[in-house]
Amino acid sequence: FSGPVAIAVEATGVFHEMLVDIAQEFGFTVYLIDGYRVNKYREAVGVRAKTDPNDARLIHRYLVAERALLRPIVQQNQEVRLLWRLLKRRAKVVKLRAQLQLSLQGLMINETDKEVAITGLDRLIKQLTDQAKRLAKTLNWGESLARLETIPGVGELIALGLRAMYARGEFANADRFIAFLGLDIRVRDSGKHRGKRKLSKKGDSEIRRLLFNGARSVATHRRYWGSLKAQYMARGMSEIQVSVALSRKLARIAYAILRDETVYETPV
Repeated sequence: FSGPVAIAVEATGVFHEMLVDIAQEFGFTVYLIDGYRVNKYREAVGVRAKTDPNDARLIHRYLVAERALLRPIVQQNQEVRLLWRLLKRRAKVVKLRAQLQLSLQGLMINETDKEVAITGLDRLIKQLTDQAKRLAKTLNWGESLARLETIPGVGELIALGLRAMYARGEFANADRFIAFLGLDIRVRDSGKHRGKRKLSKKGDSEIRRLLFNGARSVATHRRYWGSLKAQYMARGMSEIQVSVALSRKLARIAYAILRDETVYETPV
């Protein structure tokens, strides 16, 4: 190759990661494009056939046209990537446990057998959590996690998630971090019409779930956050909208703490 090389890769779960790693080792600039965006671009430019060669040409076309607005992937530590994957798998097992427990209610099944199944999942959840915590220790995240846990509503899991997200990119400001988490607001206005505001949800859903749970907890148990919730409710916001707004506030505080290496101080 002569001169700088830039490539665009469609996000495919974890299968694109090896290609991205190899390309970055060669010094290539890599842009990751999500499949939803590729599909929308295909419709916009009128490409009807969906085949692998057509998709490759389409992604190249998108890169050439939109490169100035795209952000290249930051090279990631393999341990950071594994830690986040552990948190994602843990969330799936937690969901499976809840579904299993609910589906077995009222059935003529031996209680001991039910307990064995649930206990097995509990052990798996603990193993995944412990592995993630060990990786965080390997990464020397102890101090930053402790600072994050000074934020009301942020426990060890949310702290791990926020620290992992912060390590996955380079963020010029809090707005960029919020957008990376998918907590930024999507606006659709036209003329005098004011469209309904919704989250972009472009980031990973698991970190939003963790923050949402933290927001619900802090609004219930902390005076300042409870009064903030009341202010939002007085504006006509629903319970879910309030929890989302508090999630965003928690994320902004976390970004500032990680950037400045400070601890949380309750507003007066």
